[in-house]
Amino acid sequence: MFVNIGSLLAVTGVVYVQEAVSWSVGFAIPAAAMGAAMLAFVAGAPRYRHVVPTESPMARVVKVLAAAARNARAQKKAARGEGATAPLPAAPRSPRAFAGPANLPPSTRPLALVRPPSYAWLSFADAAYVPAAGGAPATGLAGFTAAQVEEVRLVVRMAPIFWTTAFYWAIYAQMGSFFVEQGQGMDRRTGGGGFKIPAASLALFNTAAIIALVPLYDRGLVPLLRRFNRRLTMLQRIGWGLGVCSLAMAAAAAVERERLARVAAGALLPHSDVAALSVYWQIPQYLLVGLSEVLASIGQLEFFYDQAPDVMRSCSMALQLLSVAVGSYLSGAVVWALAAATAAAGWNGGAGWLPSRLNDGRLDLFFWAMAALAAINTAAFAAVASRYAYKDVPHGRPAARAPRPTTS
Repeated sequence: MFVNIGSLLAVTGVVYVQEAVSWSVGFAIPAAAMGAAMLAFVAGAPRYRHVVPTESPMARVVKVLAAAARNARAQKKAARGEGATAPLPAAPRSPRAFAGPANLPPSTRPLALVRPPSYAWLSFADAAYVPAAGGAPATGLAGFTAAQVEEVRLVVRMAPIFWTTAFYWAIYAQMGSFFVEQGQGMDRRTGGGGFKIPAASLALFNTAAIIALVPLYDRGLVPLLRRFNRRLTMLQRIGWGLGVCSLAMAAAAAVERERLARVAAGALLPHSDVAALSVYWQIPQYLLVGLSEVLASIGQLEFFYDQAPDVMRSCSMALQLLSVAVGSYLSGAVVWALAAATAAAGWNGGAGWLPSRLNDGRLDLFFWAMAALAAINTAAFAAVASRYAYKDVPHGRPAARAPRPTTS
């Protein structure tokens, strides 16, 4: 909520100052806000209770994966008669619960970890399954507890969800790029005066939609579904968000087609190449992106937090930010590929769909292509999500920590 309240202030007040007053002043405002935030952060730091860090969770993931890979190779050598090694254990038919990591105090140890019948090859890193030569318990890379292996298994199981949700951010990136370019070529006059709304300020409808829909979803839709004994799971919520994002691209394509039709018919504003089409026709596509954020983005945050191992939640939450970065790079790659391919195919005399002057291009076909890619990604996500088994771990409240003993 507060992220989008800040964004609403940015795309209204700050953008207006940048265009109507000065870019220097426009950049000074968020700089001052960040300075105030840093002062508040530093002032509160002495009151924060720090938890003593132990081993890096991500380092443990790498070690377990390395152990499983190393011992899998050893198993193959043993199969060729080069040594004796325990066989790869079959996936259990029913879940098996394990206690939390032994190196955690009882107050912070997970209540239980449920072994899902998947990724059985990771059990090569489990000391209980991979004995060393002579039957002695394995040590070193293979000496991980069953709970530690299960933690890594949970992380690996989230990888397909990560990749299929990362493309959502490639679609989302169009709101800050081609949506703005599209708006620049439309009639931005507002009211009877000479005021023109900045094209970037149309994003306020996106943030306003999120601010309105978050409580509506949480306090309206969820209780309503619960009344009918229905529940929208995290993955279902994400899936609906991905589908809505595809609709947003389709809405943008329809607006751009009409804009280009006005340009072709000569329906332009006086002394300009701007189409005589109100920029407010963009509102539906911004609202749809906002709805998709409420479903997909917040659902993604909830998924990575809830389904991560308890000792890896901060790292798993970082996966959501990583998916945003991956999606941004994917957006650049898709834009470059479509621009290069359509130019090579001879569209618009070799200019392609996305020339520097959009009135000479086919931005509408680009939006349709993005809508199709979003629909394909949604189908891929649905296929992955349908096979996902949720982690069945109750999140209990940690017990009160005993006072630290003093030493004389």
